[in-house]
This record gives sequence, C-alpha cells and structure tokens, in this order.
Amino acid sequence: MLKREGKPAYHTLSEEESKAEGQCVKEDHDGATFMEFTTEDDRAHGFPCSQLMGYTLERVPESEHQSDAPEDRLHLFFSTHDVTLTGWRLRPLANMLRQGTLASVRALDTRYAQVNTKSPFIARIKIAPVKEG
Repeated sequence: MLKREGKPAYHTLSEEESKAEGQCVKEDHDGATFMEFTTEDDRAHGFPCSQLMGYTLERVPESEHQSDAPEDRLHLFFSTHDVTLTGWRLRPLANMLRQGTLASVRALDTRYAQVNTKSPFIARIKIAPVKEG
C-alpha cells in the first residue's frame, strides 16, 4: 500500500463502506473517460475507455456443477491489457459498456453475492498484460 508521511495514501474500506459503495458505478452525464477496476487487494487499475477493443460475456461452465460458483465471466480486451470479471448477473455491465457509461467496478467477497440479487456482483477481477508476439 502507498504511504505518505507514515500514513496510507488510500484508506482501506470497511465492510460497510464496501457494501455502500457497491460493485459498479455508472456515469450518467457525458460518459466515462476511464474505467477503473478495484481488485480484491484494494488496488485500483484504470484504463482509458478509448482503448477498449472488444468484450465477451459468457456463462462459466463450472457453475453448472457447483451451486456457489460464479455464473458469468466478462472479458474486456484493451490495447495493453485483458481484464476478466467473474461474478453473477453481469449482463448490465455489458449494457453499460455499449453505452460508454461504465466507470468503476469493485470485486467483493462472495459472501455478499446475494445481498442485492438485482445488481451485478463481481467476485474476482483478473488483469493481465497483453503479450506481444
């Protein structure tokens, strides 16, 4: 974690703050210019929306055999990185991508997955650099 003068640069969110913040934020005005992904280790990664080259939304086959496994996977292909979101009810995120309004996504502990069953829930965010080759 970054520190300045002996203090963390960013405070770690409490469970209550995490639930209040939610898992995804929609930008209502002119659209988002960056998409921010906050991983389980509380690191925020930002990518310009203009670098998004495509996405794929799919069902996770393993969820057919495990009742508590995430159901959906959303792959985002940026020019420099691939971002994979795994969770439940991810279709609205694809809609926000098409509209250019997805601004921020946060992964939370799976124990909160059923708190609000009408909203998308992200259990895991994986970010990998694109390999040249």
